[in-house]
Amino acid sequence: MSNEFTATLFWSESSYFIQYRITGRTFDHQKLDVFELGVDSIQSLTEVSDYTPSVGIKPALVFVGEEFETDHVLGRLKSMLIDLFHQKDTDVIHANSVEYVITFVYVENKILMRTHR
Repeated sequence: MSNEFTATLFWSESSYFIQYRITGRTFDHQKLDVFELGVDSIQSLTEVSDYTPSVGIKPALVFVGEEFETDHVLGRLKSMLIDLFHQKDTDVIHANSVEYVITFVYVENKILMRTHR
């Protein structure tokens, strides 16, 4: 049995202060989840560092905040984000091979997404 999900990310620009991103996933040609996320501010990696991730890199994902485990909607968002960044299953991860980490922190009804090298 296959557990293949199709993740979708819709990015649109507007003149409003808060930008909205729509992301979701389907399973067996049926809508599974759809989330609309407001983005207060965004900086690309090239704006804060000269680091450019390698193509095909598999980032380590870290979720901070018990709400990702206790809140049903945040739990589904966490699951969807894992599917969005998933490339292939890995049995063993060596600490010295982790090149890129993405953290999602839930604080004061916001989710902060940060990248770390």
